[in-house]
Amino acid sequence: MTDIDPEDLPTLSDRIALGRIRRFFGHAAGNLFSVVIGGVLIGALLRAAGVADAALMAWFVALLVSVVTLTGYEAWADGQPLETLQGARRLLRWRLVLGGAVALLYGLAVFLLPAGRPPAEHAFLFLIVSTVVTVGAMNYAVVPAYCALLSLLSVMPLSLHSLYAFVVRDDPFHLLLGTVSLLWQGVVVLKARGVSATAIQAIELDERLKDALEEQRRTKAYMNHMAMHDELTGLANRRYFEQVFLRTRSLAEREGSRFGVMCIDLNDFKPVNDRHGHAVGDVLLQTVANRLQKVIRASDFCARVGGDEFALIVDKVNADSDLDGMAAKLRAVLAKPFLPQGIAVATGASVGWALFPADGQDIAPLLAVADRRMSAEKLASRRAARARA
Repeated sequence: MTDIDPEDLPTLSDRIALGRIRRFFGHAAGNLFSVVIGGVLIGALLRAAGVADAALMAWFVALLVSVVTLTGYEAWADGQPLETLQGARRLLRWRLVLGGAVALLYGLAVFLLPAGRPPAEHAFLFLIVSTVVTVGAMNYAVVPAYCALLSLLSVMPLSLHSLYAFVVRDDPFHLLLGTVSLLWQGVVVLKARGVSATAIQAIELDERLKDALEEQRRTKAYMNHMAMHDELTGLANRRYFEQVFLRTRSLAEREGSRFGVMCIDLNDFKPVNDRHGHAVGDVLLQTVANRLQKVIRASDFCARVGGDEFALIVDKVNADSDLDGMAAKLRAVLAKPFLPQGIAVATGASVGWALFPADGQDIAPLLAVADRRMSAEKLASRRAARARA
């Protein structure tokens, strides 16, 4: 498993911001439907108010083009992965621009009303625009700036137009409408901020829950690893070795194949600890583990089963000679001098093997056979050393 640098992971605030943008795009489809309905109602109101066909057609075509462009953009954005905050923010900026264009067309509709029209038409227009803006504000509350933008571009022109009409005509109804529209914008923006805070808290809780679950998963994986591996060398421990043996035996029985079990014991390891200390001995064991892992095949399995004892499962063995060849290779690689902490240590290893199923069908008898061969080799090595002395 590849370790990931924690500094390369996105921060909690970045993940919350990314979650907000994802939720923003997720609410788009339903809101566009209300935008279309609102546009149709505004068009009907303008036509009933006597707006010239050319002006009405120009406004409606502009709105239709904006909505279609926005719909196409959101359909395209929906296929984007939104995996990075930078890329998501770039998509969001363009979405805000397109959404702002639609809101501005809503706001400009009030200037199409002919002069002198009854105030009720302004009221109906305010009702339609404010309803659509309110729906959008609630849907897009995870981005409060967008809610404010919708209100500013769509409702504010109507408010200013009503206040201007009051000044020009001295009509108290326009003053009331302008005042109400301004107050309504404030209410919607404040409400959107409240909804936004709730939505952001929900996203934050979701991300924190993901962190807690991930931490629990990592802790469980670490505990499982520690339970099945040797802490010093990182190799499998005896428990893991026994589990792999059972799986290998089951597979060999189904396929009618053979495999080997090997025992490896370092020669004269105790004098290394006595002479140089346990720290040097630990480094020596780690070096032995590294050499074993480099010399065995990918299909083989290596474990540390004791202080200076190691064991192998050699998969897919055709004959005894295969195990003899592997044993010779292991002796050669472990006979090379070691330099733990710069201290030259000359040692070697005794190797014994057993073949499944010829030497046994369970782990205990196979290890016993391999251990007897290893002990015989170790004894022969000591006798040869005394004879040379």
